[in-house]
Amino acid sequence: MSSTFVCSAADELFKMCHDFNAEDDIEFSIPEGFDAFQPEDAAVYVNRDTADYGFYYAGWIYPVMAESDAKDCVMLYPGSGYSMGGPNLKRYAENELRAVAGDRDLDTSTLIKTVALEDMSGYCNADTAYIYEFDFVKPFMDRYTHCIGVCLRKYAHPGLMMKMALTDEGLSRRDDHLNTLLNSVRYGDKIPTEGLEAEKHYGANQEAGVNNYPMILFDNDIMLNVPSKFGVIAMPELIKLTINPDYEPKYGYTYRNIGWPYKFGVESDKKDCAILYSSVTSLVVSLSNIVEDEIQAYRSDSDIDVTEYMTTITDVDMSKYANADTVLIYDLELDKPYLEKYSYCMGIYLRKYGHPAMLVKVLMENEGLKHKDSYLRTALNSIRYGDTPTKDGLEGEEKYAIPTKFPLPRTIWVKPKEGYIN
Repeated sequence: MSSTFVCSAADELFKMCHDFNAEDDIEFSIPEGFDAFQPEDAAVYVNRDTADYGFYYAGWIYPVMAESDAKDCVMLYPGSGYSMGGPNLKRYAENELRAVAGDRDLDTSTLIKTVALEDMSGYCNADTAYIYEFDFVKPFMDRYTHCIGVCLRKYAHPGLMMKMALTDEGLSRRDDHLNTLLNSVRYGDKIPTEGLEAEKHYGANQEAGVNNYPMILFDNDIMLNVPSKFGVIAMPELIKLTINPDYEPKYGYTYRNIGWPYKFGVESDKKDCAILYSSVTSLVVSLSNIVEDEIQAYRSDSDIDVTEYMTTITDVDMSKYANADTVLIYDLELDKPYLEKYSYCMGIYLRKYGHPAMLVKVLMENEGLKHKDSYLRTALNSIRYGDTPTKDGLEGEEKYAIPTKFPLPRTIWVKPKEGYIN
């Protein structure tokens, strides 16, 4: 999504990396005395050594940074999405402080300054700002040891989680640098249509816990960014996609013709594509059996080797594939269209060592099918795995991991039905 941009040619970095919509009503400008740059690794973690605390190593994606001419401060500007605009934004600050302390029970109530004034013009014109400070466990860019985080919440606008990294000298100019950061971003006062829809979805889904879905992923070292020009689908309950309701599997039980539960979904503004994201469980690190089930159900054949019906991606530049270790992509058609119009389906299986596995479905109607490759890329770009296995993820690898080599072995609880001969 892309905003209104002011200032110099350096703003092209913002345009390139942020992909904001003009309708998002946000202005960015490179601060005077700072040079913008695009980092090689946009993921910034406050403490990579706290894997035992699950999500408490905490971090975010910062595709644009700007360093002061004095080399005493770096501004970190985040990627954005309406999924980050909800009332849980403060929790990101809490997570980072607990990560630095290595204490999941740390009381952060006195460590985060909440600003919600009648006049918020000094705070990017946001509704609420959360400001907090900590020291990096390992210096950022090898020399910046101090950090000030600023989380911004504005009704019907994307949330922003900015940071500035400081040297000792920069910390002595803390207030000046903080004012510079806050003056480089400004929310407008319009009510963007997409933002208004997002606010409605926050309320509609709060009781069902859907609003917490990005946080659930974040807890498991997975980041979700709602794609540009997509809106959140109201999903009051978990849904399952029946691949072939008339299929009677040869092995095991009839549940095997039904895919995994889906917790969160988005739909394109053109209403020609929907992307569904599976529920995740921290110990469930592999779901290759579900992939096999779905393809066999679609093909109505319990004995086929599903390998020939999928594309396997591994051992390449996986940063283009959600930073997973292995990605499987396969085609299906739904006998009962989702939302009464989406029949065509691409299944995406994401597997990362020490992390929950995910099943993503890209659903298209006839017009959307013309843009299949583009929507596949959109789905893959909306998810990013981190590189730090979680404690539960490591336990899952030891106890529950299933190979990604087909055909999968038949286990005792999926033995052939009576009348079949192995």
